[in-house]
Amino acid sequence: MIRTRKQQRTQIHLLQAYERHLVTAYNGEFDALVKLKEAKIDEIEGKNGRMREICAELGVDAAAVTVVYRWHPDEVADSMMRLLPGEATKVPYETDERRKVREAAEAAARLQEEKNKKDDVAGRALNDMMNGTLETKKEAIAAQTVAREAWMDEVAAEDMTAEQKQKVAAFEADAVKLVDDKEKARKALDLELKKLKVDVGDICKAFDDKLKGLHDLYLATRMSVLTQQMYVLRLGEVLMDHEHCCHEKELLQREIDHITADIHSLQADAAQFTAQMEACRDAWQHAVDEDKACEKAFLKEIEDAAGGTPLEHDVMKALVELYRKRRPQGDEDDSSRPGKGGGRKEGGGSMRALSISSNVGDGGNLDPFGHVDRRKAPSTKGGFEVKRLLPLDPDVDRPESIATDSAVWSVLNECRVKKMTLEHVVKLKNDLYVEAKGVADATHAKVAALEDKADRYARALHELVDTMDLNSENHPVLVQIKQGQDEASGGDDLVTLFEETESALLISRRSVEALNATILVHGTDQVSILSKIQNFRKNINLMEWEHAYLDMQKRNMEDHYTDLQLLRVTKNLQELITTGDASEKQKMEQGLLEAKLAYMGKNHHVHQLKQAKTTQALRSQLGDRLKENDQFKRQLQDLQTHIHIREDIVASRRASSVAATTGKGKKQPIKDNKLKAITVRRKLVDLAKAQSEEIEFMRQELDKIRRRTFPSFVQPMQAPNDDDDDDNFG
Repeated sequence: MIRTRKQQRTQIHLLQAYERHLVTAYNGEFDALVKLKEAKIDEIEGKNGRMREICAELGVDAAAVTVVYRWHPDEVADSMMRLLPGEATKVPYETDERRKVREAAEAAARLQEEKNKKDDVAGRALNDMMNGTLETKKEAIAAQTVAREAWMDEVAAEDMTAEQKQKVAAFEADAVKLVDDKEKARKALDLELKKLKVDVGDICKAFDDKLKGLHDLYLATRMSVLTQQMYVLRLGEVLMDHEHCCHEKELLQREIDHITADIHSLQADAAQFTAQMEACRDAWQHAVDEDKACEKAFLKEIEDAAGGTPLEHDVMKALVELYRKRRPQGDEDDSSRPGKGGGRKEGGGSMRALSISSNVGDGGNLDPFGHVDRRKAPSTKGGFEVKRLLPLDPDVDRPESIATDSAVWSVLNECRVKKMTLEHVVKLKNDLYVEAKGVADATHAKVAALEDKADRYARALHELVDTMDLNSENHPVLVQIKQGQDEASGGDDLVTLFEETESALLISRRSVEALNATILVHGTDQVSILSKIQNFRKNINLMEWEHAYLDMQKRNMEDHYTDLQLLRVTKNLQELITTGDASEKQKMEQGLLEAKLAYMGKNHHVHQLKQAKTTQALRSQLGDRLKENDQFKRQLQDLQTHIHIREDIVASRRASSVAATTGKGKKQPIKDNKLKAITVRRKLVDLAKAQSEEIEFMRQELDKIRRRTFPSFVQPMQAPNDDDDDDNFG
């Protein structure tokens, strides 16, 4: 199992080396097949040359027999680097110097070729060998003929001498032998041609088988190479994920450290701001207490100033209102008028000058807490005091019961100025407290935001560490499983496919079977529970049906007893009610009915016998009448035949008498009439004989049937051949 990163890098190197080994081995097989193809093409070309020679000897077209195999340009490795003659469509420009050099080189090549031809001993020997006895013998066998001498055609066979006859016989024998030799040579060439075709086919088939094997090897090698590449990619992806996780972990840790430092710095500032806020809050609370004490001491001071004499209620109420009265903003401008507090004009101008100077200074200061420092400035505070602390106007505000130079008026002004001063101090302390609280709250908010950010980064770091731990335990493994067992690649989308395969798990078959067994157990329990529920519901339906059935029976019984109550009482019913048993009476009635039924059966049988006898007698009478009718029909036919015969005889005699009375000029028609009469008479006699024979035959058949049906009524007279006929008929 590959666990460490070093092992994964080593495995990647080994897989790449194994991939190169597979490719090298396949390339070796491919080169061997290429060499084999070259040898097979040369072998086929040699057999094609021999087949062309045989076709030339037999006078057959060689193109229909031979098949030429050539290399495809894609099969030649350097075909893309070669320039074929047909591909160069344009002739390059040639200068006069280059043309002269080319012509000189061609002339030198021709001279060298002629010189080589003169000294070519091997070529002359090859030409001598090609013109040797082998081809000459073959040509003689193919084109050899026997010359017939002229006298053999001029001299008849009867006039030939014995020597001439021997020559003729020798010529015919040579001619027959030559024909046989040619036939044998042709058959041998045909056999050789067929054998060469078969050899070429075998060579092609053997090469095709090896090519198919190489193709299968290519597919297997390609599959193995792709598998190793996939494994390499998976290992590289794991390494890259680990490096990326390490880089992310380092960045997160660095960011967390930086945020932690900022949090510590802000926490220190927040502690200072909190202490300052507490101090401001205490100062504000102290100012508020003083203001309340001044408010409470006002009435006592007024009474002390009055010398212990109690003032009227209206006067005291007016003094309290003047004590609480604050001059509006517009009155400050009135104070600058002549005779009306003109000495306070410089204070107001100084306040406006301070405000203007502060506004001018704000433009170039980028300190976020500069407004706090500006509010703490003494000049600003003095400006507020100069602006707000304005005494009462004795001409306008003084009550009539109070003198201008009275101690009450002086104490009122002093208390009022003191109260206003305390109010301004309270307001100033409150503003400082609010600003300090705002700064502290902002600092605490920044600290909380940084802490939240640090928590998010810490959770991300924790998740990243968990992912790294999982990746360190989740080792990449190549598994080949059957189709249908891969449930992680259900869709065709590459994104979802990557996500599914990324989170896929390799589960043991035993675990799946155990889980399925547990599921089956729970399913069986669930089915049993459902069956119980179903049976319970069936029982409920059955009980409801029984309840309805009993209810119907109840209604039926009520109707039955109602009918019994409303039933009319007869004599038999009264007897049945009184006695309670009517079986004896029913038995007596049953006996009477059975006797009546037996009597009616016997009477029916007697009537049936009588009707049968009557029917038989009527059938016998009907047979007799039918026989008489048949006899009368035969007699009628005989009489009609005799009447026809008599009419013909009378007609013939009448014709003969008429012919005798006529002259000799009519002798020939008389003869014709006589012949016709004789012919007719003969036909009639033959017809009468045939009919009489048929009548006699029918009478005999009737007698046979009668004897067979009613032997007691048969007459003793019978024909001599009746026994044989009876035997044959029976």
